[in-house]
Amino acid sequence: MTINYDLILHVLQLAFDFAWFDVLANCATVNRQFQQAASSFLYRRVILSPAPQSQVDLRRRNQQLNGLFESAQLSHNTGFVIEVEISGCLLSTSLPRNDFPQTLHSALRCWPNLISVVLTPRTAPKELLELAIPSLNHHRLKKFVMDSAVFHGDVQTLSELRQLETLTILNPGRAVLQMLPAWLQDLGLSLTSLLLMDSCGSITPGVLRSFIPHLTGIRTFAIGLSYSLTNDDIFSFLQQLPHLDTLDVRYYVQLKTPTIHPYLPGLRSLTVRYSTSDAYLLISRQSGSRVEVHQLVKWIRQVSSGSPLVSIRLVNDKRFGVFSSANYDGLLDHLRLKHGCTLRSVRLEGATVSKKALQSLCRQCGHLEELTVSVRHGVIWDMPELSDVHTVLLTTPHVRSLQGHLSFSVTPTAIGNQQTSLGGLLEGR
Repeated sequence: MTINYDLILHVLQLAFDFAWFDVLANCATVNRQFQQAASSFLYRRVILSPAPQSQVDLRRRNQQLNGLFESAQLSHNTGFVIEVEISGCLLSTSLPRNDFPQTLHSALRCWPNLISVVLTPRTAPKELLELAIPSLNHHRLKKFVMDSAVFHGDVQTLSELRQLETLTILNPGRAVLQMLPAWLQDLGLSLTSLLLMDSCGSITPGVLRSFIPHLTGIRTFAIGLSYSLTNDDIFSFLQQLPHLDTLDVRYYVQLKTPTIHPYLPGLRSLTVRYSTSDAYLLISRQSGSRVEVHQLVKWIRQVSSGSPLVSIRLVNDKRFGVFSSANYDGLLDHLRLKHGCTLRSVRLEGATVSKKALQSLCRQCGHLEELTVSVRHGVIWDMPELSDVHTVLLTTPHVRSLQGHLSFSVTPTAIGNQQTSLGGLLEGR
């Protein structure tokens, strides 16, 4: 009996989406047809992420390589490789005692269909970047991610990468930022996403302004934490990105009231990262949470009031630092009044809301498909409004009987029937 190859691909795609790699490996042993289909998923993403080692034998060559990395270089597998990620703790020993940079150089050259490269190791030999980049010149690379905190040497080789669509730089340092404007100019309109993540302390207002002439085609922008940038600096910059539709920004409490009110008519997706401890630098612990939430909600209103938001997400650095006395009802009110007709995803991780505000949001946001909030224990038992939402994740903070937070993954249909199918997950502090 012969099974249609396209059907096999659809089934194995599900296994790949759920990261069931053991299932894919077993399927590869069925017959040649399954082996070909499974290999296209098994080798699609090659990840090398060595764990820290207390003792290293430098006489052993390539001791940090794994089976996937090595077998992906076999001639019958090279065409399957699309994404490569190098992370973890590579040996920092330089050539010639550590030949991994040369090994990576050769591997990158043998994968003809490579479109995404991630170089985010915690430690690495200094020659890694200068040997890896030239080997990517003959690829039609679309996505490149690097952690500049690891690479302290010559970064000028980065400008050799052209035609990128997504560029992500973690912890951008001064050396990378100095050459970035020229690199952005070379990339031109092909670049649609620029993500500057994590520690961005080297980004000053002047550095940020130097990017503007080269970002006319940018649709997605992200920036991490930089205390050198005020709200006015960020708002002024964002207003000069005419095609911006996705924004990821790290918020921090500021004393100065912004004078610029950005108008972002194309913004559809907003992610705000924040920390509950930021406000303690400015205000007392007793009133800190309420004032902080008020300022955060006000800031979000300023950014999104003129935007047709489809998705909003809050990411709390200290997920368990949730205060029962502070709620985000003001944010839900803003979302339902300003964005009720367009909102499809509301993910307010660690944000406590009341039952009344949650009910109003669900009633007025008719297209809502995904919802993540924090509520008081017992609220979900009487919330038929949630039955129309496809995916619901409710977190209950400060459960006295449990030392932690309880998350409920709720089946909306069951809520409508006043019966819940809950998966309880205890998350320790």
